[in-house]
Amino acid sequence: MPQLTKREKRLKTWSLLWGILFLLTDAVFILYGQTMLRIINKIGWFFNFRYPIDEAGGTFWLILASANMIVISFVCLKVFINVRKNYSLIQIILVSKLASSLVAIAFFRMIAFHFAYLVIFFVDLVIFFIFLALYISVAIESKEESSHDAKNP
Repeated sequence: MPQLTKREKRLKTWSLLWGILFLLTDAVFILYGQTMLRIINKIGWFFNFRYPIDEAGGTFWLILASANMIVISFVCLKVFINVRKNYSLIQIILVSKLASSLVAIAFFRMIAFHFAYLVIFFVDLVIFFIFLALYISVAIESKEESSHDAKNP
């Protein structure tokens, strides 16, 4: 198998880092979720968001969010193990993060002006764009390589 390109190595490295970060974040959400919401509410209050999000009763939704974090961590691990074969799995992270951002901003606009919704929107949107840039760079390189191989058998 040919050596990994610079872009593939970058995606491999970032996949490992983000996979670990997603798992650590998941653990923090599980162990300190209410504390995090309290902190986010206090920061929001400082920025004049006077409608704090309810800190209680989120365990049901935490299970679903935690499962998503585990899935995207698994995707990162698969990409890390074999970036060339599995880089297209990044699409799963792209869908997850874009959906999360769009739902968060929709909730902010239609349900309540909670600062926490803006935090979700911006954080997940940044993650979406990071992975989009990594994905596109490897996809372009793969197309260039396959068209080069087709021209030079």
